[in-house]
Amino acid sequence: DYVSGTTVFINPNSPPGGFTVSGTSSGADSIVFPDVFSGSDGGSEAPGVDHPYAWNTDPGFGGPTSFDVKASSSGVQSDPVSFTVSADSVAPVSSITCGGVACQSSAYAGAVTVALAAADDVGGAGLRAIHYTLDGSTPTLSSPVYGGSFVVS
Repeated sequence: DYVSGTTVFINPNSPPGGFTVSGTSSGADSIVFPDVFSGSDGGSEAPGVDHPYAWNTDPGFGGPTSFDVKASSSGVQSDPVSFTVSADSVAPVSSITCGGVACQSSAYAGAVTVALAAADDVGGAGLRAIHYTLDGSTPTLSSPVYGGSFVVS
C-alpha cells in the first residue's frame, strides 16, 4: 500500500490489506475517535466511539472509494477531511542503459556508466524510489536506492 497526497493506493492483486483511521481534535470537548463516512453510500462506517475505524480490502478491489472523516461530539460534527482509496495493479515500467544505449548481454571491456529509469502509468501510485543490486539478486526495500547514474567496472 502507498499513500500519495489524499489517496491511498492498494494493489488488488496482493494479499488483502487495510488501514486504520484515527482521529484527533483539540478544545474543551476534545474527542479521540473519528466518524468515518463512505462517500459511495453516505452511510456511517464508524464501528463505534471507543476505537479507530479499520477498513480491509477484498481480493479484486477495484475502487476508487472515497471517505470523509469527521470529529463529532454531542451531535456536532467538524468539517470533513476526505481521502480516497484507489486500486493500482499496474507495475511501473523500468529500463536500464549502459553508456547511454541499451545494455549488451556480453561482458564490457572497461568501465561503463549505468543509468536506471522507471515510469508509472497515468493515475497510478507513482514511484517512491528505485532500488537496485549489483549481484543479480532481486532488489528489496533494503537494497540501495538509486540516486543517479553510476559506473560499473
